Amino acid sequence: MAVSLDSLKPQLIGRSFGRNRQLTGSTRPLRAKAGFNSFGVFTALVILAFAGQQQVLINTSEEPSAIAAVVRAPARFDGIGMPLLQDPVALVVLFTALATPLFCLEQVESIRDFIPMTVRNIGDDVPHFDPREVQILIMRANGRFRRIGGKKVSLGLFLLSGFGAYCLLRYLQTGGLLAGWNPVPGKTEPWRAAVYAGWWANGDAHPVMAVLLWLLGAYMFYFVLKQLLMGLIFAIFAQTATTVGFGVTPHLRANNDGYWGLRTLRRFMQWTYGSTLAHFVTTLGVCIVWLPFTQWTFFIVTAVMIVNSTLVIYPTMIAHKSVLQAKQNYVDDRLLSAKTEEEKKTAAEEAEKVWQSPDLPFRTRATFTAVFVYLLAPIVLALVSWLLKR
Repeated sequence: MAVSLDSLKPQLIGRSFGRNRQLTGSTRPLRAKAGFNSFGVFTALVILAFAGQQQVLINTSEEPSAIAAVVRAPARFDGIGMPLLQDPVALVVLFTALATPLFCLEQVESIRDFIPMTVRNIGDDVPHFDPREVQILIMRANGRFRRIGGKKVSLGLFLLSGFGAYCLLRYLQTGGLLAGWNPVPGKTEPWRAAVYAGWWANGDAHPVMAVLLWLLGAYMFYFVLKQLLMGLIFAIFAQTATTVGFGVTPHLRANNDGYWGLRTLRRFMQWTYGSTLAHFVTTLGVCIVWLPFTQWTFFIVTAVMIVNSTLVIYPTMIAHKSVLQAKQNYVDDRLLSAKTEEEKKTAAEEAEKVWQSPDLPFRTRATFTAVFVYLLAPIVLALVSWLLKR
């Protein structure tokens, strides 16, 4: 099908930060990264400074911290403290929240470069799809990206994020803290009250720190929602594009970037896997350490696992299938175009090299690790729940 690839000039926008932040220029992504990096460092310093001013940065008293009390139960619960630097979940939340916009930015850039990567890898070969059909899918995906980057959707997501962060803090206030780690059986209420009273983000004793934690939670939820919507749109585009014959295509003539032309895909997968792993660890920390461990914890983590599987593992399977199909098409074209015995021999040798090249730009062992983390975590949680209730 001799159809020119010039009609694939429209790229996936991958926009999720707002109507005036379309990441199509060469310097704008760098400015955005620098801005989010500076904001993250500044925010971390502000939180640490306020914690020091409120005397909740480290445990200054001789009373045991909450983490130490879990390991070795104190004689009484009076004076148990949980400062910021002795709250591992808080540190994970702080890092993940401030890094989430950077995760999102990297994914935006990778999505934007996906179409040029594929067209470049196809090169002068005859495409096995109609570029006009793919152009329609690109325009449809870009329209969805524009909607989630619009002011109305962004405002709605921000309000939803703020409400979700507020509900989480209220649940911590009413349900206590470290409820599932009570070192003395039968004394749950005094333990929960004592830990929350000494918590660095106690809304009654340290309202400023509570507000900062609420803002941090809303900030993270906002970008996580944007990231999930962006990943869902891209997953829908990738799945639909494969139905018309367009998918991930490696550069089968030469290893031009160390990953057979799929360095952009590798970058997208690295940042996506890293982001989902960071958010998954944060979810585990909040659900297991901060929140009371109940049956709902298992369902919440399972829901997160399903979302991760949909937006990470499923697109990876689509990419793998597309690469295999692209290799098969390439080999078939070379074998069919060979006329003489010498050409057939050369085509056969080239086909062997094609099938020896990696299907995806990362090791299979890394894939199994991700699958283990995402799929077996709920089983581990069920075991932890059973042990805690013994």
